[in-house]
Amino acid sequence: MWAGPVARMDSEVRKDPKGVTVSQCHDVYEPDEIDPTEAGAGGRKNVRHGCHFVSEVHGRVHVVRVVGSLDWMTQAEFAELLREQCWEPILIIDLAAGHIDAAGTGALVLATEQARRRRQQLVLVATDPVQLAVMISTGLNIVVPIVSSEDEAVTWCERHGVPPWNAAPAPAPAMVRD
Repeated sequence: MWAGPVARMDSEVRKDPKGVTVSQCHDVYEPDEIDPTEAGAGGRKNVRHGCHFVSEVHGRVHVVRVVGSLDWMTQAEFAELLREQCWEPILIIDLAAGHIDAAGTGALVLATEQARRRRQQLVLVATDPVQLAVMISTGLNIVVPIVSSEDEAVTWCERHGVPPWNAAPAPAPAMVRD
């Protein structure tokens, strides 16, 4: 009995020449680019698709850009990136160049809860009408601001009293003993 095709995903995390962390997955079902110099298992060529996350830190702001799909194949990698690297007070997740499915929406809900526990300000950037409709239907827009660009996210943070990009951390309150 044939069980169907076997999916394989390899994940690679690397730093580009500017020091920006880029996490990219390789999925045999979404071929955007074939590297003829690499031979995979069984003599087949490795197929690389364009789904990846770009993670940058600007002062007290961490920006994660989703390029490609935040879906069932990439949501675990996305969650790991947020858990391991995103500790700055402001977290901007930019979905403008990405696509999400139900698993990706679940990953955003998880990111929202994680940011709440860490006392981070999370701002989502989304421009796709379908993404916006999904976020509104799940109520995500009630607990997280959703804006149309990274610049608008920074402006939103400044307007609502969240420190701007390169602001120095606020001094710790003086300890008062009773």
